[in-house]
Amino acid sequence: MGTKNKNPFSVSSLIFLLCCLARFCYGVDIIRQGETMKDGDKLVSSDGVFELGFFSPENSRFRYVGIWYKVDTEAVVWVANRDKPMVNTNGVLRIGVDGNLVVLDGNGSSVWWSGVPSILSNTSFARLQKNGNLELSNDTREVIWDSFHHPTDTFLPGMKLPVSLSMGEVRCFRSWRSAIDPSYGNYSVGTIANGGPQIVIWDQNGRRRWRSGQWNGVTFTGISNLSDTASFLHGFKLSEHDDNGTRYFTYEPSNSSALSRFHIRYDGTFHQWCVARTRMRSFSMSLSPAARNFQQYASAVLSYTLGFCHESTVFFEYPTDLSSLCCVAKRLVYRETWGRRTETRVDSERDNSYRLF
Repeated sequence: MGTKNKNPFSVSSLIFLLCCLARFCYGVDIIRQGETMKDGDKLVSSDGVFELGFFSPENSRFRYVGIWYKVDTEAVVWVANRDKPMVNTNGVLRIGVDGNLVVLDGNGSSVWWSGVPSILSNTSFARLQKNGNLELSNDTREVIWDSFHHPTDTFLPGMKLPVSLSMGEVRCFRSWRSAIDPSYGNYSVGTIANGGPQIVIWDQNGRRRWRSGQWNGVTFTGISNLSDTASFLHGFKLSEHDDNGTRYFTYEPSNSSALSRFHIRYDGTFHQWCVARTRMRSFSMSLSPAARNFQQYASAVLSYTLGFCHESTVFFEYPTDLSSLCCVAKRLVYRETWGRRTETRVDSERDNSYRLF
């Protein structure tokens, strides 16, 4: 005679209970006052696109708190303690008694905080939004601090780049020091209004290393080589003047399902990364300052990868025959590098199979 299982908990009930006991399970996008995020815990935006947690750059032993794309964890878009890394996995992120976000190392010392004075709330909370913005709000749900207004090296859709004659040079983003060191690097990106609104890269000495050319209402005139492929830059807009006389550049990809970011790399190039979530295809475009003249307009390199597999990468160097690009022609001419052998051919299987956005 079989023995009846008298355990009132099923396996599914046990899994549910364990998930409820875990403070930060998959899908949690909020941290409240009194809660602590440990190294290994994550916040995940409600649509599953962005994650916030602890990370180490490749080949680095240091730990940082940052935000990245879930589909590409190396695509870090924001770093909290970029100049004060932690040396072990004992760090925590929490909302302090004063209502501010704070990152503490294993010794309980603060390595970063949001720095909002006089928060009149003991119930503040932080949420990772679907656009990648980490927002700190008080008990009236007023946003009192957010990461979009304190960026690192990345310009995301939803951010605003101010352009103002009274403000002059506005430097918004600062590169990493190296590929594995997110501390403040040698290059910054921002805007100038004098001579027409445009985007500028400055080097560590304050010299203009690259500029986009004036905004003409459709595109940047200094990137005229890309005029026939406007889908790359389609989505930039410049607002009207606000009450303070400031205008703002914004960017939204023309393909609403695409993930996109611009960031200033440690080598001084302004780089666009984009991926279609439905097809798991990505491309990147680097606006590269010319070596012989730091005032030169943009030259660009476009790389295209399938499923983030880097065995086959497509490169286009400008100026070139833009008819080779798939978005303006039926066939794609590309270059594949396999070890030391490089060949150029036409891939008929990719005819009309995708569109760059």
